[in-house]
Amino acid sequence: MLSSVIKLIKSSLGFEKLVYVAATFNSSMFAEEHLQQIGNFWKGKEFLEKIKKPKELEQLRRQFANDARFIDKLVAFTIVTVFQHFPVVGFITFEDEIPNISKLPFVEMVHKIPEDNDYVYFDLLHRLNDILARHQANPEQGFNAVNLSLQPPRPYMFQPADPFNVATKYVASFGIVPVVAVGNFGAEGDNSLSPWSVAPWVIGVGASYNGGRKLWEKSGKGIPDHPLYHPTIVAPGVHTIDASNPEDIKFIPIQGDEKDGNASAAPKKHKIIRGTSFAVPVVTSIIGKCFEHIQNLTTTPLVAEWQAEISSEGLRQHPVVCSPIIVKRILVDMAMRMPSHKVHEVGAGYVDMDIADKYFENFDFKTFHRIFVIDDWLADEYFNHFEFENYLREFQFPERGAN
Repeated sequence: MLSSVIKLIKSSLGFEKLVYVAATFNSSMFAEEHLQQIGNFWKGKEFLEKIKKPKELEQLRRQFANDARFIDKLVAFTIVTVFQHFPVVGFITFEDEIPNISKLPFVEMVHKIPEDNDYVYFDLLHRLNDILARHQANPEQGFNAVNLSLQPPRPYMFQPADPFNVATKYVASFGIVPVVAVGNFGAEGDNSLSPWSVAPWVIGVGASYNGGRKLWEKSGKGIPDHPLYHPTIVAPGVHTIDASNPEDIKFIPIQGDEKDGNASAAPKKHKIIRGTSFAVPVVTSIIGKCFEHIQNLTTTPLVAEWQAEISSEGLRQHPVVCSPIIVKRILVDMAMRMPSHKVHEVGAGYVDMDIADKYFENFDFKTFHRIFVIDDWLADEYFNHFEFENYLREFQFPERGAN
């Protein structure tokens, strides 16, 4: 378990008001000289001066004794980090400075990172930045999807300018599909989604079991009748065998397992684990099939006939490319509806590998029409939520409302 860096610094060195913040800035306004203004609020200098003293450094070292990434963490929290591939800057400051930082004209949002999540949040931003760096360096050998089996310590309201949401938006703008767990706070009732799973540019995944007949009770739930606050889909996330557990951890049955005949299939020396984090890889695997199928479509002669027929109807079409929004549309289209649950609980419904295989086996003109014709839903997703102007320009979409 990663220890809390800020908490240890506070207890060791007396920086009671110290917090780690990630600030989102307006990329069109931000310039190099603005770093100087950010630097006025940075408290890393005071921290560095403190740990130059042998007594304080030794005390801090003892608290980090079991943490192999001690030096990495100290470095991370004593510099101002400007992420290269999305407009976010991270640094330590005092909590009472946050309102002043927020007033800077180029700053859109300042996110105070909870102590129990500080290094994890920081590290995630670094990982997403590295993914974009590698993808841009060699797009043909890049990424199709990013598996984000994670949640914040507590759910909070979705904010588009949240640095993590900004990072996933930039990831999606390069054609990489962010797949995010809806979180495991569903037992608290409605409005319990992870805020990172709400963004329209991600695939928010909940957990289901019994072949999609039941929603896992702790799977995050949205807000009834809200157009945005709901999972995209749910997938198997309950009957997962953890092969890394020691032999003395026994199988923990879930209500209904015995009736469905699942208990006998689980090795007794392993533990059955559950959560939305385990549903995410299932969906990521299905997304791999989406990319493979779309690639096959580009070399299928029949597709040209389908496109011609759609054009003859006077309808606009999305290019036959596997963009994040097309992946989302495919997943929603293939999902098995769950009549006993509401949209804010399960989104479009349940998917698994068998459903995906059958869907692609039966992919015909009607399916192609549903996926690639730019109707109001698809246009709204692009024009109202994404606003990826360069991305749209690349595919040469006509202006909305054009013939």
